[in-house]
Amino acid sequence: MSPVMIDRNESVIATLDYAQRAPSRTWRRIVISVAIVVALFASVFAFRMIRMRQAQAAMRARVPAPTAFCFIDSDVKGTQVFLRGHLIGTVPLSLSQADFTKLGLPVGSPSLQSDGWGESLFAGVEDQQEEKLMLKTPDAVATRYLAIETPWGRRTKINGGEILPNGFVCHMMPADRWGATVTITAPATVPLGSATANIHVVLVNISDVRMSGSQPSLELHWGGFDTPWRNRSYKKFPLADVWASLEPGETREADLTISVPTIAGDYSAFATFDLQADNESTHVIRRGTVYSNSVMLRVR
Repeated sequence: MSPVMIDRNESVIATLDYAQRAPSRTWRRIVISVAIVVALFASVFAFRMIRMRQAQAAMRARVPAPTAFCFIDSDVKGTQVFLRGHLIGTVPLSLSQADFTKLGLPVGSPSLQSDGWGESLFAGVEDQQEEKLMLKTPDAVATRYLAIETPWGRRTKINGGEILPNGFVCHMMPADRWGATVTITAPATVPLGSATANIHVVLVNISDVRMSGSQPSLELHWGGFDTPWRNRSYKKFPLADVWASLEPGETREADLTISVPTIAGDYSAFATFDLQADNESTHVIRRGTVYSNSVMLRVR
């Protein structure tokens, strides 16, 4: 078999030809890679635009119709709106001026405000005539939110929301939003004429980190269900240093006393817990003051 002869000149020419073609192939690969990346980013951008338009459409669907005199909504589907013991409806809820008149609500302005304690929306003049509307989340999700005990059954606390020109979109108050919980209990009834009533308070660190700070304190607030929110009675209780530091899962308990109203009736009471930050704080309280549930004081 004859050996294969390779012309060196042809070999050099082939090498030079490949070298000339190599940059072209490299650029072609770069262009393809860039095109893939651009297509990927375009897909992500298009997806985000679709999601944004869906969110905008959802927001538009929630905005009250121009003909609605007053509009009430909530971030929890199925939330009900009450005037005392009367069920007005389920969110999203549109009320006409005739509805306001029928319910006995002031029609001077359709705007609503949330009281500073998160117990109700109200129509009317703050500190003077506050006609209160209370909300109730569905039973299936009730334990996720702070409850209010009332003469008409359970209601749910409101964590602010969005003020509309003719209404309010409520954000319900999660029970675990602070990384700590405060729960209070009161006697089943309080005898009329008693000087004081006992309120039992339990603080729990439900987070997975140590909670520490300084100047721990509790405040108790109480008043009638028709009392303007800023006119409630309150009392502040400075606490011992042991309340300033809790490991995950740790609890603190206290029995506090408040003055008893001098008129028989049903009153609402709740507590707030504060812990100030200091230089050695590892974890204070997420999002500020911790709110408790609200319980009834039945003065009889």
